[in-house]
Amino acid sequence: MRKIILFIFFSLLTGCSHAPENPQLSIQYPFDKEKLRAVVLAHLGEIKACFADALKNAPHMSGKVVIQWTIITSGNVSEAHIKSSDLKSAETENCALQKIKTWIFPSPPPNEVAVISYPFIFGAKD
Repeated sequence: MRKIILFIFFSLLTGCSHAPENPQLSIQYPFDKEKLRAVVLAHLGEIKACFADALKNAPHMSGKVVIQWTIITSGNVSEAHIKSSDLKSAETENCALQKIKTWIFPSPPPNEVAVISYPFIFGAKD
C-alpha cells in the first residue's frame, strides 16, 4: 500500500514579491497566516487526490510545485498559476490549480488583493 506524503511549509514572509528559494510561503502583504493555513488544510485532501490520481500512471513520481494565486476582496481566487515545478506532471499541476481556484479565503482589506506563493512537495512512500 502506497502512502501519499505532501509537505507544506508555513513560514510567513511579508513584503516578498517572489517565492523564496527555500520552500516557504510568500505573501505580498500582511495576511493572517493561521487563517490561510486553515483554508489550505481544509482542502489538502483535494491536492492529495490530484497526486494520487497521477501516481496510478507514474508510481515513483515526486517533486515540488510552487503555486501562486491571487485572492481578491471577496475572498475568491481570481487567478492561479504554476510558479515553478519539478514534478513533471502537467496533469497533477492542472488538477491542483483547478482545485485552488475554487477555494474561498478570508478577505483581504478593501480594494486590495493578496498574492500567495505556496510550495507543495509531493512524494510517495511504500
